[in-house]
Amino acid sequence: MRAKGRAAITASSAGAGGNERNRNMAGSRKSGFTLVEVLIAMTLVAVIVLVMTLALRLALSVWQRGSEQEESLPLIHAIPTVLDRQLLSLVPKASFGAEGGEALLPFCGEPHGFSFFTGYAPQGSRAKGLLRVTCVYDEASEALLLYQQIVTRREHIDDRHHPLGDLWEGELEPVSIIRGVRGFDLRFSDQEPVDLDASEDWEDRWSCETPGNVPSVVRVRFQLDEKGGKVRTWYYLTRTSDL
Repeated sequence: MRAKGRAAITASSAGAGGNERNRNMAGSRKSGFTLVEVLIAMTLVAVIVLVMTLALRLALSVWQRGSEQEESLPLIHAIPTVLDRQLLSLVPKASFGAEGGEALLPFCGEPHGFSFFTGYAPQGSRAKGLLRVTCVYDEASEALLLYQQIVTRREHIDDRHHPLGDLWEGELEPVSIIRGVRGFDLRFSDQEPVDLDASEDWEDRWSCETPGNVPSVVRVRFQLDEKGGKVRTWYYLTRTSDL
């Protein structure tokens, strides 16, 4: 009887232990995550990170564009004034001393750029004497580039030394850059008086092949890449003087 009692107690204890282990295993299964749940959570996290990355990239792009436009706005007002004075001091002919002699200086014009020689330098500038000014529009980057080169020798007037030339070596850095420019367009006229609205009075190119020949009026037109940006148009009269 005692043996049977002990056996019964042992069996009862074993059954109780087994039940407890079963409950613990069941509880562990209930408190964990299935593989499907883990995959779903990882997918949601990846989507959230992707959305946040795209939003951050867009915000940085907008900030950068706004910053570039703010930097360009002062130049929009300054460069036309400087160009006006430089075009009123065009130099079609210059002397380079006994060795260089006299040379006729070309005025080159294209729809997206023009180049000329002037005797005017902005106040405070280190550039004095004869300057070659080149204005070029880069359509790919929507930027207007302004170059200035001091001319001291006759060889400075060849195509290697200005950005519109076929032989330009790319060694000159722009002194000013206006970004966010669209629809840049140049026109040239030698009509006196010129009809501003008559298309036949304007040329879209001015050949460099006839040095010393300059237009009487230059028209510059473009639009800034800004909200409500209007088309801006300037008309420049030219005046020549020899150095």
